[in-house]
Amino acid sequence: MARLSDLLFTPSCIGCAQFGEHLCQNCEQNLEPITSRKFAGFEAIAMASEYGGWLRESLIRYKNGQKQISPGLAKVLATTLLTAQFPRPLTLIPIPTTREKMVQRGFDSMHEILKSLEVDTSQYRIEFGQLQVRLGMLDQVGLSALERKRNLAGAFKSISQITGTVCVVDDVITTGATLNAASQALRVAGAQRVFGLAICGSKQWR
Repeated sequence: MARLSDLLFTPSCIGCAQFGEHLCQNCEQNLEPITSRKFAGFEAIAMASEYGGWLRESLIRYKNGQKQISPGLAKVLATTLLTAQFPRPLTLIPIPTTREKMVQRGFDSMHEILKSLEVDTSQYRIEFGQLQVRLGMLDQVGLSALERKRNLAGAFKSISQITGTVCVVDDVITTGATLNAASQALRVAGAQRVFGLAICGSKQWR
């Protein structure tokens, strides 16, 4: 679908707005992915960047409804994933969007990005819908770190058993409460090794 859309609408780079590509070669080469092993419950997490600059602006535009830039964000994730060199085969599991955000944006943000992810399917498998949001979870915006942790305690459930090595995928890592909740649900479901992947993250995870 992304390639068909490119034929109808000329894409532009999410980094510099150059026409012709969703992420130009120069902007891709200027990415400096960060891999951290400080994150409790994860063997490692990888991020394309700290939360700032054009990636921050791109995420804001995307969350405000500019769904068409999802292929550019997907390319950022693919570059970060390959740089991190997590063990394979690897199952990628996106953080689900709450019903309220779905209504507000009109789409599931991580689902749309991972739909456009171009990776070796013999090494990477994407499990859409593996995690589901439990009822009662509040919007995280404006909550303190402690409030986020309490809000997300038991926030996710895995719809089925899962084995092997998994990677939780989110857009931004702030306090880490979302990833922790997802990791707990997946470990209960049977995951042996858990990694994390995001487009941006706070400085504390360097």
